[in-house]
Amino acid sequence: MVNKKFLKCIHLLPCHTTKQILTVSIWQNVEVLRKMGKYTGITSECAVAMDKKHYAPISKQPPVSAQVVIGTPGTIKKWMSNRKLDLTEMKILVFDEADHMLAEDGFKDDSLKIKEEIGRRSSHCQVLLFCATCNANVKKFLSRIVEGYNQLFVKKDELSLKAVKQYKVHCPDEHTKTLVIRDRILELGEYVGQTIIFVLGRNNASMLHKALADLGYAVTTIQGAVSAEDRDKIVQEFKNNLTKVLISTDLLSRGFDQQRVSLVINYDLPVKHQTSEPDYEVYLHRMGRIG
Repeated sequence: MVNKKFLKCIHLLPCHTTKQILTVSIWQNVEVLRKMGKYTGITSECAVAMDKKHYAPISKQPPVSAQVVIGTPGTIKKWMSNRKLDLTEMKILVFDEADHMLAEDGFKDDSLKIKEEIGRRSSHCQVLLFCATCNANVKKFLSRIVEGYNQLFVKKDELSLKAVKQYKVHCPDEHTKTLVIRDRILELGEYVGQTIIFVLGRNNASMLHKALADLGYAVTTIQGAVSAEDRDKIVQEFKNNLTKVLISTDLLSRGFDQQRVSLVINYDLPVKHQTSEPDYEVYLHRMGRIG
């Protein structure tokens, strides 16, 4: 058995769209942690309501006693402000997808406040940052906030997708894209596993869903406009192999693990919102993580 004093950890993940979203990343981490800790006695808790029908306000919930807490910065901050987390026993603080967590337009402020508050209460808390694409924000955070840190980086020229076969298909217009997917891709892909098609934005997701559905394909779509309950249902059906083709915005580009996926289609290549330049890091996540 594991000593209950052995570990007290907060694992922070980004919430990819609005505050109401139950992110796929959180549930995946919870599932993996519980499988790994099944015979260890380590307890865990998710900082997102699992049963929304019986959800109680944070102020009325009992203090958290689990050894590992997984959640988004916003919810963790609420737990801390309501004194539901005992920070004096905190041993480890994990920032998952650290490049996104520390981005100016991401969760930087909340992440820094959580780190500072834990630092005041538990001076010996270890900070761990994980990301597949470490940018200047992460390195700056390390140099300013984390003293005497150890680092392990993979050189950019070593980041490759050699294990994934990639093909470029020239399509003169949107209609041709759909025809190519129908005639050249899905007919082969549906026999070898599952397929994820990435698009830019809700409009493209809806348009492609309708086009493929009109052609007779059974497809599901996940995007920010879909309710949390429907989103969870869509993801679970895909993970259970009940659906073969899933259309997604970049909601699933980071950290969605599904072993049966054998084909990833970039219907739209990822671009940076501010400049419309190619976003190589998101592409690496799409193909490297999913593929």
